[in-house]
Amino acid sequence: TTDKNGFLKHIPKETIWGFLDLYATNEYIYAIFCGEADVRKNNKIVVFDWFGQGICSYTTNYALECICVNDKNDALYATTTNANDEKIIVKFKLK
Repeated sequence: TTDKNGFLKHIPKETIWGFLDLYATNEYIYAIFCGEADVRKNNKIVVFDWFGQGICSYTTNYALECICVNDKNDALYATTTNANDEKIIVKFKLK
């Protein structure tokens, strides 16, 4: 199916999500993390160094889909869906 979120219909309810998207900079690896079956809770970003050690985590008010980072401006951008089921981009300040 090609509707906005139709691909989710094919994922069993018992599925436990892990890392949904990754973005790497020279210093860190950023990942969207969800440890629950409810995809609306994709609201956590975890940060690792290049040795796999956890550095920090962020919790947002958004169900995140994709991320990218501008480390020169300490900003993380993410796609999400608003209350009208429209795709939007949100920006978070890092550090």
